[in-house]
Parts: sequence; C-alpha cells; structure tokens
Amino acid sequence: MLKAFARLAGFYRDYHFNGGTMPSPSTLYLNITSRCNSRCVYCEIGRKTDTLAPSGPELSTERLLQLVAEMAEWGIRLLVLGGGEPMVRPDIFEFLDACRQHGINVSLATNGLTIARLSHDRLEQLKATTSNVQVSLDSVAPEKHDALRGVPGGFRQAVASLETMVNAGFPDVSTNMVITTDNWDEIPEMIRFVKGIGVRFARFAVMAPISIFPTMKAAESKEALLPKDKETVRKLYGSIIEGIRVAKEVGMATSLESLEPWVQAYHLYAGSDDFFFRHIDGLKRFGCFIPFREVIIDYEGNILPCSYLPPVGNIAEAPLKETWQESLRPVRERLRQGRFYRECASCSCHFPYNYDYSVFLFPARNIRRLISTAAKHVRS
Repeated sequence: MLKAFARLAGFYRDYHFNGGTMPSPSTLYLNITSRCNSRCVYCEIGRKTDTLAPSGPELSTERLLQLVAEMAEWGIRLLVLGGGEPMVRPDIFEFLDACRQHGINVSLATNGLTIARLSHDRLEQLKATTSNVQVSLDSVAPEKHDALRGVPGGFRQAVASLETMVNAGFPDVSTNMVITTDNWDEIPEMIRFVKGIGVRFARFAVMAPISIFPTMKAAESKEALLPKDKETVRKLYGSIIEGIRVAKEVGMATSLESLEPWVQAYHLYAGSDDFFFRHIDGLKRFGCFIPFREVIIDYEGNILPCSYLPPVGNIAEAPLKETWQESLRPVRERLRQGRFYRECASCSCHFPYNYDYSVFLFPARNIRRLISTAAKHVRS
C-alpha cells in the first residue's frame, strides 16, 4: 500500500508541477486482435458479419515481440491483454513467452471458450506466463449468459475454464460481468457462484452507450441494454449494495465498492450533454488521467488516448515511447484545462481509476470523498 501511495505522490508532482509530462506510463493495454469466437450482443466486434475475420491489418508477430522489448526497456511492467479474443491468435503463446522473458506481468481477458480444452503443457505455459486471467461471465443462468454472448454452450465452457485454472493452481483467476438490463439483479448471486468455484476476484463493469472501439460504430443493441430509467437504476444500486454485503459475508473481493459512488449518476446521465460526473455527490472537481498514466494500443497498432477517442498515432510508423509522449500532448493539455471531449460523458472503462485519481489529486475540492476513498483503499 505504501508503494501505491508513493506512486500517487509522484503522479501528483508530475501532474501539477511538471506540466503533466510523465516519465513513463504504468500500464499498457493491448487489444491484440479484432478476431473473436464470441458474438456478444453489446460488443462492436461481436456485431461483425464474420467475427473470426480481422477487421483490418493486425500487428505482426515481429512487431509484437519488438513492442515487448520496448516495454521492458521503458520500464512498463504491466500489460493488460484483450481483443477480440486473445486466445484465437496463433502466436499468442510465443507472445506470452516473450513477456515472461522480459519480466512483464500479463493480465489476460478472455471469454474462456478454449482454455479448458488446452493440452496440459499449454495450460502450464499459460499459468507460467500470466499473473491474472479474467473470464467473462455475464449471468449465473446458462441460457442468459449464452444469449448475451452469442455462443450456445458458452456458459458451460467458461465455467469449465474457470474450474480448470483454479484446479491447476493459477495465481489469480477472476471474472467479469457486464451489467445490463438483463442481469443487474444477479450481482449478489454471481458473487456466491464464483466464490464457490474458487475465483479470487469478481469484477463488475458498467456498459458504455458508445463504441469501445473508436474505429467502429457503436452496437445498436446498447441502447436497450443500458439500465437508465430511475426505478431500474435505484434497484440496480440496491443490488450493488447487497452485493457488497454478500462479498463481505463470503470473503470475496469485488469491484463493487469502486462502482458504488458513481454508478447511479452514470446510468441516469451517461451519453447526455449533462455529464454524469457533475451529479456525483461530493465530487466537486473531476479530471481524466488515462493519457498521463496508460498506453492503449489497438490491433492495428493505433495509439489511443483512451478506449473511446480516435487514434493519435501508430506504433507501426514510430517507436512506442516517441509516439506516446508526443502525440498525446494536445490531448493531455486539453484535459488538464478541464475541456472534456463529448465521449467523456460515456466513460465507463476508465472511470473507476479517474474517480480515485480525482479525489486524491484535488483533495481540497473533494474532501468529502477523500476520506471514504482513502478508507476503501486501506481496507483493500
């Protein structure tokens, strides 16, 4: 915890007194492919005619291995790997091995459709090359999960993969549930269910009404799947509060305490001209810090300011460090001035981090939230 506060103090210094210039990002997010073997109803990739066909030219194995070396040289030690579905890339194990050789911790997000079918050697290789594997699980009801994710039998395969990894002694196995109008009432039950499997952490994510792939049009189904009427949002909040209680009862770590302060405002105002973060009780000053702290790269090598804004550069055309530091300067300066983009009104992927950073970096304005947020981190 002391290391975390030390990093926060360093970021406070760089953000307020060093013009927002960061020596290096802490995390790199890489969507390694646009191919996927799921057809999730709320995902832009899942709405493609052929989800197993790439959406465009993807980074070559050679460039990916070079990227790993650049990360290590720059001091980036955490890679969050997503897609599409990372496990459909033929070179995924070669890439993971390179990360291990360079001392990079990999957090892998997967739909879990293939892991239970891996050979013993491949399973051991996956265990040795990842620090965390997160499996998507959108319902405790098999038929509902399969409908949301577009794969008959997907629930059975995802649960089998979770059980396989837990039994194989993977260091950290977690789940992720995207909250929709179809499953918001399952939060407490999901916690009990995955606890019974042996999962260590249950993540719950809200769904953005805009595309999380800036080069793709938003999935049309998102409008109907986003809880937004007042009564449903009130009940959703109650489900989260009950989930927090159940998590404490069964001894389960979750992301619910990070959602609780802002989830109601988000669902009532997300995507509107009235930015939802203006309606969070006790949050008087908000800032976005993702372009200062993280690198986000898509399957074509585009560097993105965040998951919602369009590309500002490409690592196929220039080295990672140069592209990240220089191409994002205008974005950083605009955000430092509090001039948010239209897409910021729908931010969900990054908002839990931005919320915490806002509280700590503007403590005088957010004093009410500072105490509760600090207490939350001490408990965790």
